[in-house]
Amino acid sequence: MLTQQQKTRAAEDQVDAVIGFWIHAAVYVLVIALLAVVDYRNGEVWWVQWPAIGWGIGLLGHAMGVFGRLPRSIVRWRVRKIDDIRRRM
Repeated sequence: MLTQQQKTRAAEDQVDAVIGFWIHAAVYVLVIALLAVVDYRNGEVWWVQWPAIGWGIGLLGHAMGVFGRLPRSIVRWRVRKIDDIRRRM
């Protein structure tokens, strides 16, 4: 059973993770939009989709980590690792 202090810390960590994801998403949108403008003005080969796809996969992974869509085995391993490190402190 978690103490109130542990629950508060876990909630703070989750909120920080969500904020980090939304900052990441905003930077992604801004940078890809800027690259699309540069690509459009260049007028030669359309290349902006490659960084958008690559970075988009990373953003999707970030979202899965933040919003809990990781496989249960990874989540259980993470909890065990946190407990192990906490015991050694």
